[in-house]
Amino acid sequence: MQKEIKSVLNSADKIFDVVFDSNASVVENFIIVTFNDPGTILRNDTKDRDVFKKSLKSITVHGGGDCPELAMSGIELALKASRPGSYVYVFTDATAKDYAKFEKVKKIAIEKEIQIVFVISGMCSKYNATSPGYQVYEKLAEATSGHIFTVGKSQVEQLLNYVARVVENRKTELARKKFPPGYGYKFNCTIDSEISALDVSVTGNRPNVNIIDGDGNTVKVNNTVNISNVKVVNVVDPKPGVHSFEVGSKSDTAVTVLGTTNVDFQYGFSTIKPSSRNDTTNQPIPGRKSYLSIKLITKGEKIKLQKVQLLDTESNIILEEPLRTVNTEDQFYITKQISPPEQIFKIRIEGVKEDTNETIHRLYSSPVAPQMLSDEPIENKTPIANIMGETSIVSNYGHPLQLKCSVAGYPEPKIVWEDKLGSSLTFTVSPKRLPYEYISVLDIDHIITNNTYICKASNDFGNNEISVDVKIKTQFEVLNISKDKTVKYNEKEILNCKVNAVPPANITWYLNGKEVEMNNEISMSSDRSSLFIKQMKPNYAGKFMCEVRNNLKRAVYYIKLSITDIEYPKIDKNVTEISVGIGSSMSILCRVLKGKPTPTIYWSFKHEKNDVFNKIKEHTENLYIENINLAMVGTYKCVAKNEIGEDIHVVDLVVEYAPIIKDRKHKTLIQKIGQKTTIKCLVEGVPIPDVTWSFNGTEISDGNQYRIYRDNTLRFKASVRNSGQYICKAVNKLGSTNKTTTVKVFEPVTIDVPTDTNIKVQVGSNLNLSCKVKGYPSPIIKWLFTSSKTNVKRYLNTSELLVISRIQLHDDGFYICTAKNFGGYVRLTYTVHVDGKLIKF
Repeated sequence: MQKEIKSVLNSADKIFDVVFDSNASVVENFIIVTFNDPGTILRNDTKDRDVFKKSLKSITVHGGGDCPELAMSGIELALKASRPGSYVYVFTDATAKDYAKFEKVKKIAIEKEIQIVFVISGMCSKYNATSPGYQVYEKLAEATSGHIFTVGKSQVEQLLNYVARVVENRKTELARKKFPPGYGYKFNCTIDSEISALDVSVTGNRPNVNIIDGDGNTVKVNNTVNISNVKVVNVVDPKPGVHSFEVGSKSDTAVTVLGTTNVDFQYGFSTIKPSSRNDTTNQPIPGRKSYLSIKLITKGEKIKLQKVQLLDTESNIILEEPLRTVNTEDQFYITKQISPPEQIFKIRIEGVKEDTNETIHRLYSSPVAPQMLSDEPIENKTPIANIMGETSIVSNYGHPLQLKCSVAGYPEPKIVWEDKLGSSLTFTVSPKRLPYEYISVLDIDHIITNNTYICKASNDFGNNEISVDVKIKTQFEVLNISKDKTVKYNEKEILNCKVNAVPPANITWYLNGKEVEMNNEISMSSDRSSLFIKQMKPNYAGKFMCEVRNNLKRAVYYIKLSITDIEYPKIDKNVTEISVGIGSSMSILCRVLKGKPTPTIYWSFKHEKNDVFNKIKEHTENLYIENINLAMVGTYKCVAKNEIGEDIHVVDLVVEYAPIIKDRKHKTLIQKIGQKTTIKCLVEGVPIPDVTWSFNGTEISDGNQYRIYRDNTLRFKASVRNSGQYICKAVNKLGSTNKTTTVKVFEPVTIDVPTDTNIKVQVGSNLNLSCKVKGYPSPIIKWLFTSSKTNVKRYLNTSELLVISRIQLHDDGFYICTAKNFGGYVRLTYTVHVDGKLIKF
């Protein structure tokens, strides 16, 4: 055994050096305990390098042959001497003779949050792994979230390389699994970006481990320990994400994944609302509702905690509660009052990194158990009272104050609070750790005078008291008023108006006479004494006024804030008009000559026939237009805008095209003599076409007879002499076109109507019917006869005078004269009655 002890001692020496040289280790001191049968010895408790090394050299092997040993007694001695949150490493080649002390040892370990790791290099010859003296090791390792490593005697030193890694830096447990014999067991584990290294330990017969990252790639590992029953691999800078672990061995397999991290936490339970971890204990009181507090430990990382989970020993969630911040600077959080489990449980927190919103989980390093009264006799103790915090306090006028008094004693002491005048005060008392420790809380609503508050405690074995002096601070002291400043555009700036005033003063900020409102760009400190401008903008330039006021005094301070490194936008405005042809392409340039910050370009367009500009989705200086048509003719506006101001430039786009006459279809106008005649000629074209009118081939001049208007409309009074063909011709440099209109002038047709159109004649007589007409052009005359007897119709002659010789009975009927020209027609109807008596000659 001497060889194995020497190996352990050499490795322990190396571990001490690792801890001593490491800035990240959580180990504060080293304790060495040796045990055998019949005794245990506390060898040292130190962090002094020389003392520790001297103690190691003094350990020798003596005796032997007595197996098993007093392992649990040795562990108990080490636990009692160790600080809370320690690691206890047990090296033995013997089973535990005193395994009946398991519950007592477990209680101490859990109370002090100590992990116990066993390195077993053998066992007594009469015993095996199912013996109670060995099983107690496994049970104690499991109860304390520790480990058990079974190694050969020559393999101890190699295993301690892993121990050195564990104590060198802060570790967090990411996964702990057990599997039956066999290989290929898989589980997943999420690695966050605050894990700088992984240590994966696998125990069993011929253990093996493979790791696959979230991209499906096999992770490169470094073998820290690789022996028959233990394999430990290390991964440096693991890639964040979900990793898959494949493990196994020929026997039962236990695997633990530890992560090196700067993010950890401490917890505490308190039946009163805690303001710091000092108000708490690491074990809840059974049957009492408690606040669960979390003290986040980070190293520069900005992490916001969101919730805490209580897990059973199988990692199932028992309770989940949101966390609220009590002290942001100390990263101290609490839950509402909860009923903690009355069995062993674990604590896990969840938060997010504020810069990336990545979820971070951390599991506390050891399990938690409710407080339990010891089986040992309880000692009677005289009360001892202690003020939790300062015993001399300067308080602001009118502020509330909470005083806490911690009292230890048994039986439970009677606690009272009094002021210096002996007046009894109202307070609360809550147990902290049974059966000896209590906390009494005195809440004072308003501190309005200097006073002394006394916490008194007494029981049957004595009494004790302690006092707190509270003084009021009254003053109006100017601490820091910012001077006038000039700030570059977009730079940060802080304006201070710090006044130490009692009673407390309200601070109000004004800018150019208006009260400052908070937004995404400007904020205030919680006491409003500092104004934070995240990015200097033009609208923050001007005169700031800080008004400090309490019920005793008002003071006003002015700070002038100017801005530099800014410049109004300016656009090159040389080009104001661009002429192009239809179907072509071109660019309109909005060249920005200057502007700080760099201006943003906004384009809009107004058609030449509209009054409103419409936005164009383009923000570059060059507005490219292709396949130009008439719909694109108009004004293009460019606005260069920054936070200082804007500049505007407009460019008119002129599209040149050959003349176009709308409604070129040939028309014929029928006009009455004397009627006002209008012929329109709607002409478009760029350049503006020259328009001329002609009549029957002769150009028309604007004068008395014809009027030509600006819109090229021709107007005249219709007469016989201006009846004919009119042509409107439009000409520019790109071409010409014309429109022809025929005007026909007429005089309406009229007929002289005789006084009697109802005529009676005798058979055989002669009849003359007259149809005298007027009109222009000369009307066409037609006579139509309709028989009154047979209703037969027939056309007669086309002259003004209709002559019927020797009229007969069949000529009886209606004689209709129609006169017609293109201006219209009229008719005259004669009714002729033929008498059947012959006329005698």
